[in-house]
Amino acid sequence: MRTSRRLFISGISALAAAIVTLPLYSWRKRESGSCLDESPATDITARGDVPIYATVTGMSTLSIPANINALRVTGYSAAGDGGGALYKKVGSEPSHAGKFKTEGGDWWEIAEGQDSTADMLGAAGDEITDDSAAVESAIALRSATSRRYLVASVNTFCNAEMFERVINSGATSNPVVNIVNDTEFWKLTGRVESVDGIGIRDNSNDSSKIIINCADVIGASYGFLSDDAKSTDLRDVIISTTFMYSDRADVIALNHFDGNAQNFIVTGNILGTGVGSTFPGSGFGLSVAGTKGWLLGDSIIKFTRSEAIHIEDEQREGQISNVTVRETIDHGLYISRSAESGGQGPSDGINVSNLIIKHNKDHPNHSTGSKVGFYGIYILATEHGSAPACNFSNIRAHGFEYGFNIGGGSAVEVCNIQNGYAKDCDCAVNLAYGATVRGEILATDCPTLIRSGNNSEIESVVTNTVPNAILNYVGTATNNGVLIRHLQFPKLLTHRGGGAEIFDLMDMPTRLMARISMRLNNNNHSFYMCLDAKFDGKDFDIISGTDISSHIGNFSGSTLINNSGKLALRVTSTTAVSAKRLIVDIRGDIYSSKDLLAY
Repeated sequence: MRTSRRLFISGISALAAAIVTLPLYSWRKRESGSCLDESPATDITARGDVPIYATVTGMSTLSIPANINALRVTGYSAAGDGGGALYKKVGSEPSHAGKFKTEGGDWWEIAEGQDSTADMLGAAGDEITDDSAAVESAIALRSATSRRYLVASVNTFCNAEMFERVINSGATSNPVVNIVNDTEFWKLTGRVESVDGIGIRDNSNDSSKIIINCADVIGASYGFLSDDAKSTDLRDVIISTTFMYSDRADVIALNHFDGNAQNFIVTGNILGTGVGSTFPGSGFGLSVAGTKGWLLGDSIIKFTRSEAIHIEDEQREGQISNVTVRETIDHGLYISRSAESGGQGPSDGINVSNLIIKHNKDHPNHSTGSKVGFYGIYILATEHGSAPACNFSNIRAHGFEYGFNIGGGSAVEVCNIQNGYAKDCDCAVNLAYGATVRGEILATDCPTLIRSGNNSEIESVVTNTVPNAILNYVGTATNNGVLIRHLQFPKLLTHRGGGAEIFDLMDMPTRLMARISMRLNNNNHSFYMCLDAKFDGKDFDIISGTDISSHIGNFSGSTLINNSGKLALRVTSTTAVSAKRLIVDIRGDIYSSKDLLAY
C-alpha cells in the first residue's frame, strides 16, 4: 500500500510532538534499569506495541512485566552492533541457541519470521575473534525454526518470488504450485513437496519468465510438468541448481505436442525418480515432446525407472551436454520420431555431448534382471519423420544390450558419433536397415561389436578387448549387407616357436578391399606388417607392391591368407609366444551380408 505525502508528513509531525512531550527522567530511569512502569516503554506497551531494550547481554539483570510477551533488542553486546532481533516469551528453556533468561525467570527466544544471523548469536565479525560457535548456532537455529506449510494447491502471481516450504496431500492431479495464465514473471527458491500429486505444474497460456533456482521439488507424480500450451511464444523457463524428484512419473516433463512452447534451460540440477509403477511407461528423468529450443546440461540423474532421457516427436533445436546418468533400469537416451503422416510437424535432430549412462540389471526393481531389450542410445523413428542427423560426441554407455542402437521402425537414420564408448554391453552398436553412422565407436568387454540389418554403414569400431564376433548380421542375403570402413580388434596369439603357424583372425567377409596392418610386441621379439588386400567372394589376393613388414628377434615371414573362408595370419617364430596381444587393424571396405566371427 502506498503512503501519501500528506499522511507521511502528518505522521512525522505527530511523532515529533510525542518525543518533545516525553519527560526526561523517564529516559534516565530506563537506562539505569528502573522499573519499566516508569519508562516510555509502558506507554508503548499499553498501546499494544513491543518494548525496545539495548542488548541481549544486559537482559539477564532486567525484570520484564508479566504482560509483555514480545520485546526487541537493538544489539547483542552493544546497541547497534548488528545483533538486534525480535524475541518472544516461551514457557521453558528452548533447546537451541538464540535465547536468554531475564531476572524474573522467564525464557525468551528469537521469534520466527526473521533471518537468524551469526550477529544475533554474539559473533564479532572482525576476522580476529573465533566466531565458530555463533555461526554454527545461527545455522542450527535457522533449521530448528524453519516452517513447512500444508496447502491444497497454490496459484502463482505475477512478479513474485516464492521461498516457502510447502507440502500438499491432495489428489493425484493436484499440483502443489499451479502456474496460472498470464504469469509474467515468477521465481521459486523454496521447497515444494507433493504427497500424492504434482510438484509444480505449468499449463498456462501466454506466460513467460519462470525461474526455479536453488530449490527442492518433490513430486509424487511429476516433479515439474509443463504441458497443454495453446499459444505461441509461451514461456522462457530456467530450472537450475535444484534438487528435483518424482516418485512414480517423470521428474521434468516438457510435453507440448503443438510445438509452441519454447526456450527451456535445465542446467546444474540433480534429478531422480522412485521405483513406483502407478504410471507405467513414465518415470523419465527428462521427457521432451513438441518443444522448441531446449537445453539439458551440467546435471546428474541419480536413478530412473524408465528412460533416463526421453525425446519424442516434433521437438526442435534441442541439446544435451555434460550429463551423467548414474543408474537406470531402462534405456538411457531414447529418441523417437512419429510419422508426419500422423499429424506431426517438422523435427530436428539433436546435439548430444559428454553424456555418461549406466544401466543396472541387478537393481532389485529391474523388470527382467537382464540387459536384453535395453539400449544406451536408442533412436527409433517411422517413415520420413526421422530425427535427422543427430550428432553425438563423448558418449559412454555402460551395461546395456546395445551400447548404441541406431535406427528402428521404417526410417533411415543418419548420425555422427565421435568418441562413442560402449562398455560391458552385449553388442557395441546395432544398425537398423539403412542406418549410416559417421565417426568412431570404442568398445570394452563387448562380446559382439556390430549387429546390423540390410544396407547399413558404419565408419569405425575399435575394441581393446578380444571379441567373440565382429558382426551379427540380421539382414537377408538377397539385399545389400553392411559396410564397415574401419575395424580394429586384438587377438591373443600363442605361438609354439617351431616355425610357421597359421592363426585365424575372423571370418572372411563377403567382399573386401582394404589396407590391413598387424603388430605384436613380445619383449625383444616383435613384428609389424602392413599390406593391401582384396577378396571378391572367391579369390583372396595381396595387391602387389603394397606389402611392408618389420621383424625383430625371432619373428619372420608374416603374411595374410584365406584359410578355408577365414582371414588368417601366417607367421614364423623360433621362440614360443604365450597369449600376447596381436592388434589387427583393417581400413577400407569390409562388406558383409553374413555373420563374421572372431577367432
